[in-house]
Amino acid sequence: MTTRTGEQYARGLKDSREVWLGGERIEDVTTHPAFAGSLRGMSGYFDWQQQHAEHCIVDDGNGGKIGISHLIPRSRSDLDRRHRGLKQLARYSMGMLGRTPDYVNLTFAGFAGQPTLWNVEGNEAGAENLAAFQKAIAEKDLSLTHTIIHPQLDGRLAPYEGDNREFALRKIGECEEGIIVRGARILATLGPFADELAVYPGQPIPKDANDAALVFSIPLSTPGLKILCRDHYGTTVDPCDKPFSSFFDEQDAFVIFDDVVVPRDRVFLDGDPLLYNRVMSKGWTGNIMQQTCLRALVKLEFAYELCTRLAQATGQDRRPDVMQKLGEIWTYSELTRSAIRAAEADAYDYGDGTWFCDERPFRAMRPTLPGWMPRVNEIIKLI
Repeated sequence: MTTRTGEQYARGLKDSREVWLGGERIEDVTTHPAFAGSLRGMSGYFDWQQQHAEHCIVDDGNGGKIGISHLIPRSRSDLDRRHRGLKQLARYSMGMLGRTPDYVNLTFAGFAGQPTLWNVEGNEAGAENLAAFQKAIAEKDLSLTHTIIHPQLDGRLAPYEGDNREFALRKIGECEEGIIVRGARILATLGPFADELAVYPGQPIPKDANDAALVFSIPLSTPGLKILCRDHYGTTVDPCDKPFSSFFDEQDAFVIFDDVVVPRDRVFLDGDPLLYNRVMSKGWTGNIMQQTCLRALVKLEFAYELCTRLAQATGQDRRPDVMQKLGEIWTYSELTRSAIRAAEADAYDYGDGTWFCDERPFRAMRPTLPGWMPRVNEIIKLI
């Protein structure tokens, strides 16, 4: 199968998913006025991928086409190819969209590219399910959201102690079709607008929390799955006043699993805390941070161009203090570009013939970028 258009993507959202916004059940996310801008924005992402197919679409090796984010990199040249595609995808939103489908796509391409990490004693079926699922989402060009954070009722306690344990997502039983899960997860970005909801490790769990050691994916229309949206942005303003929030609100959500049945072929890990805590420690940072840093680079480049034109339009571009602020943004973008280049130049085979970037530059960027971005926003306001 080839990649989808925006229209095909939107049609795929017409199902029985249970989405709530402001206390109201949204019967159809594709027709509700509150979501109109976001739906156009996400549909546009898929059309953008088609418009820039030379960068964003590759052969799947079997006569078909897949999005660049589904590519399992087998060499440094594959990482170079993926670099060009991911940067082009980031340009669609000027780097403003943090959870476009390519983000979770990369995660699963990385998982599938490291079968020996998952195929340990007792999880052979889970590893096979994972590889088959990654192939399926690539062939169907699906959009995935993920939810990795445990909600805490009592911040004084650990996530799996006391009342917090009652809210944590966990397995409560099995049935003929698969496993039964109950609990909640938060921060499912793109929640109402995805095809699938993926659950995978985000935080370590206790070594005895077998019922919480779960990795799986299910369609958003799965019975018992409830998506509670935060307030939606930019729906009552002129898009000229808020061009980003009116089209690019990804819509974070709180997800409740009300005795949800996860089919056995969608279970990738069931009940191994040691493996659950280990699978993100090898390769994930070197894989996913290529996308994250490229998006940050595009965002910084956009901010620099925006501030430069603001300064020129107001006749401030030669003022020493403004020149210093422009230079500060330029410095952030060049340091980000350099980190990406260093990480890609020192890429290597992490095992199973799968190549990821060197993690060291990315580990330096990961805590640094969140400090730079608010500063850039401040500079925009100052200019």
